[in-house]
Amino acid sequence: METRRERSDFGAGVLTLAVISGLSAGAMILPSFVDPPMTRYKFVMHEGEDLSGIDRGTRVLVAGLERGRVIDVVDEPHSNGRVSFVIHFELLPNPPLYRGATAHIARDAISNKALVNFVDTGQSAPNEAPLAADS
Repeated sequence: METRRERSDFGAGVLTLAVISGLSAGAMILPSFVDPPMTRYKFVMHEGEDLSGIDRGTRVLVAGLERGRVIDVVDEPHSNGRVSFVIHFELLPNPPLYRGATAHIARDAISNKALVNFVDTGQSAPNEAPLAADS
C-alpha cells in the first residue's frame, strides 16, 4: 500500500512542476507575440552629415535605452542641387518626444554599428502636447 501512496505523491509533484514550467514559459513567450503600439516619426539630416551605417533596422535609443528602430532612409534632392536625408523611425510611446528633441548619430563601442540616440526628448511646456505621429 505504501508504494501506491509514493506513486501518487510522485505524480502530483511531476504534474505541479509541469504546470509551473508551462506557466513560466508562457509568461516569457507571450509578450513577444503582442507588440506594443509604436509611434512613427521622421527627422531630416542635411548633406554633409555622416549617415554611414544608418539603414532599415538601425536601433533608436532614447536616453541610452533602446526604444525603437529605423524604418527607412530616403534622400530628397532640392532644386538648388543640395540633398536632404529623411530618416523614418518608430518608437515606443514612452517617453514621448517634444519639440526640440535632439538626436545624435553614434556608434556602438563594441560592435561599431551605427545607432540613433535621442539624448534630449525636448522640453514639454505646460500646454504643449508631445510631437504627433509622422512629424
